[in-house]
Amino acid sequence: LEKGASSKFSFQYYEVEKVISVSPSVGHTSGGLPLTVFGLHFLPEHNSRLRSGGGALSCRFAGGPAFADPIVASVNGTYISSTSVACITPQLDAVPMTVDVSVSNNGAQFTDSAVSFIFSPTPILSQVWPTALGLSGDSAVTLTGFHFREGMLCDFGGVQVRAINVEASQDG
Repeated sequence: LEKGASSKFSFQYYEVEKVISVSPSVGHTSGGLPLTVFGLHFLPEHNSRLRSGGGALSCRFAGGPAFADPIVASVNGTYISSTSVACITPQLDAVPMTVDVSVSNNGAQFTDSAVSFIFSPTPILSQVWPTALGLSGDSAVTLTGFHFREGMLCDFGGVQVRAINVEASQDG
């Protein structure tokens, strides 16, 4: 600027975003899982003044201080409301891994608040017994395989039931 010239720049303050929970809280290392982050003070994408510097609503998956590179991945977020943001989980090579999920309204400063998300290997089904049952239901079905976790759901023709008596396989 020349001497005596003035320029106006806009600067926006906003309430600090806060992460309260995520759903679901467990996903496969193959990534691609739609994740909803719940919290406070998330801003819509059309807030162009805030994002004019190239920043974007983002979800960060961070491994914490135990990892050589504490930032596992950052992905674009989609504004749902001031209390929820959608993002897609990234693909990871290391398993299993618990990461902290945080959000940024501007793509630069992420929330101090974060919640845990667990990346686990994709379950592998090797056997189902019995292979046929009557329509009456209330029968036990035994599934054998690897990478089963407590709280898993089994899908029988579109009807989901919670798995019980899950025993860990030798490889976790």
